[in-house]
Amino acid sequence: MAVRDPKTEQLRIEIYRRMTPQERMQIAAQLYEEGIANMRAAILDRHPNLSEQALKREMRRRLLPRTLFLQVEAHLKEHNRGL
Repeated sequence: MAVRDPKTEQLRIEIYRRMTPQERMQIAAQLYEEGIANMRAAILDRHPNLSEQALKREMRRRLLPRTLFLQVEAHLKEHNRGL
C-alpha cells in the first residue's frame, strides 16, 4: 500500500466525516462498480475470445470465496443456468 502524506490523509478523513452516510455509500458503490468494470476489462484483455458465460464464471471465481464459488457453480450446474 502506498505511503500517504499525513496532511493529505487528515484532510481526506475530515472530508469523509463531513459527508452523510448516503454520500459515503454512494462513493463505495461507485468504487465497487469501477472495480468490477476494471476486472471485466482485465479478463477480456487477457482472454479476448472468452464467451459471456465463461467471463461471468471467471468474475464469480475472482470475487467469491472459494467455498461459496463452488456452491454457486454447483447450484448453477444443477439448475442449468449460466448466470
